[in-house]
Amino acid sequence: VYALQVDAMRHQTQAIQASEAALMSLRHDMRHALNSAAALIQSGDNARALAFIQDFNQAVADTSTTRWCQNASLNAVLGFYLGPAQAEGIQVEARVDIPEAGLPVDALELSIVLANAIENAVNACRRQPPGQPRRLSLSAQVRPQLALEIANTFSGQISLGADGLPVTGEEGHGFGTRSIAAFAERHHAFLQCDAEGGIFRLRLLMGPEYQAHDGK
Repeated sequence: VYALQVDAMRHQTQAIQASEAALMSLRHDMRHALNSAAALIQSGDNARALAFIQDFNQAVADTSTTRWCQNASLNAVLGFYLGPAQAEGIQVEARVDIPEAGLPVDALELSIVLANAIENAVNACRRQPPGQPRRLSLSAQVRPQLALEIANTFSGQISLGADGLPVTGEEGHGFGTRSIAAFAERHHAFLQCDAEGGIFRLRLLMGPEYQAHDGK
């Protein structure tokens, strides 16, 4: 559990450092870039000047790192999984409204739930046959109550057991979902899974009666 958090934070730190280094280089080159664009405009070559500016703007955009949510610990875990998923060509949509403090559960516990759910979703997208959509959407909030939903495309058949969880006969699989189920049982949360129309969804809901947990 803690190893995952450490790896995620290390990954996030490395991404930020790489972004800052690239941005410093761009700042150094900015004066030359502006002078070049100005020279092109003065010569009447507006088309090349516009293309030059657009290329430079894209270079600046490439130095940015995605901030998935306000909570630093959860943001690191989200970046650890969602960033590489995007790099693999998986379409990712995330709306995560989770603050730094005032969570109904410990941030570390919640990060493990997110990690397991996202990892399962990413793996399902990776198994999609060529030409089939690879999409993953995630929404999470803590107000007025903790609510999490993650959906992903899949191919084949998914069977749900009597407990409502996916049934798998593959060795070494299913541990992530069982971990989420254990979290739900421990906190008396509502957990639901369904698979329909090539979309698998996992929903987790905790009631508003839970007191805020500020790590104390």
